[in-house]
Amino acid sequence: MNPRPLQAGDDRAIEELFAATVALGRPLTFDCPGFDAYRDLCLGWYLGPGRDDAVVLEASGRIVGYALACVDAHAHRTWVRGEVTPWVLRTTRAIVSGRLPREAERFYRLRLRDGWAGLVGPPPPCGPHLHLNVESGSRGGAAGRLLIEAAEERFRLAGVRQWYGEINAPVGRRAVALERYGGRIVTRRPSLTFSWLAGRPVEALRVTRAVPAAPQSQPRRRNARYSSPAAEAMPASTNGYPNLQPSSGKVSKFIP
Repeated sequence: MNPRPLQAGDDRAIEELFAATVALGRPLTFDCPGFDAYRDLCLGWYLGPGRDDAVVLEASGRIVGYALACVDAHAHRTWVRGEVTPWVLRTTRAIVSGRLPREAERFYRLRLRDGWAGLVGPPPPCGPHLHLNVESGSRGGAAGRLLIEAAEERFRLAGVRQWYGEINAPVGRRAVALERYGGRIVTRRPSLTFSWLAGRPVEALRVTRAVPAAPQSQPRRRNARYSSPAAEAMPASTNGYPNLQPSSGKVSKFIP
């Protein structure tokens, strides 16, 4: 497996991987009108203004994972301010109008409730963050390690010392592995959407991690390639959760 910077022809593969794993590693099993707009809200900044800090993981010539790092929280917040409100208004109108199929209506309604819970909850510990995802067949192995290491090189080059992300996991899972890898769980809250989709309690874990010092052998170049393996695994997938920031200035995961 080979981590490398995002290239111009990679966007479609990332969008397809997002859709294939949006429900805890699986695709949605029902028709969901408007899903492309939701996907674009989740990925748009990282594939647009923030794409220079995005990394993909290739295996056998295809993309099996991605790490979308945000090193400029202010620029991300500015982008979000122009995108979130129109999406919320359109989605709310669709829900109220009764135009959506029953399961799609419930999906968006729970997305809005989870998003609100994220906004009014405790603020994240820092601005820089990471949206990481790996296809189902590659989870639990080296893929996550390689992507996190590649993303952390972007953070080091930008002078970032700490980042955060959110991981959706069944209650009681992943905490030990996260802490073993150097992650620290700072908040946890029920995930209404993914608990419904999974048929069991799922919680959103907000995790922060200090960026390790760069190995002395690695050149500190903006266009550096990524190849060194990390020592341990950190299960990491945001499962379709966008890292979005509200206009108040606190960095948060607005989860539509």
